[in-house]
Amino acid sequence: MRIWTDGEAMLEVADNDAPGLTLVVPANVSEGNGRLTNAGQVRLAATLDADLTVHLSSSDESEIVVPAIVVVLAGSDTADFDITVMHDGEIDGAQLLSILATAPQHAGAATQIEVLDDETPPEPYQPSPADQRPGV
Repeated sequence: MRIWTDGEAMLEVADNDAPGLTLVVPANVSEGNGRLTNAGQVRLAATLDADLTVHLSSSDESEIVVPAIVVVLAGSDTADFDITVMHDGEIDGAQLLSILATAPQHAGAATQIEVLDDETPPEPYQPSPADQRPGV
């Protein structure tokens, strides 16, 4: 015994989540590395039908420089970009920086990169107390 009739209907699901971006960069780099070709990458969760312009920025351009924009081409879900590691000549230790990515109608992304200092501090001259001298 059948108590229903055959039929069909169309169901449309509206996704209200903003598509997101993901940033991938090396965990750490060293001063003096200069330009690291294609060392960074912007990733999308899915491909798009049109190019997507992504704006990039560094929290400290005296340490790390990234291009102002990178374009994820239609049909692709990634775009690589160069990272330029600056050499500041200062003994400033390791620096933890942020790289940011934003794009229209997409949730932004941020990631961190550590810049290792390549300057060596000078040996102390006549430290006080004397037991702080190297080789003692």
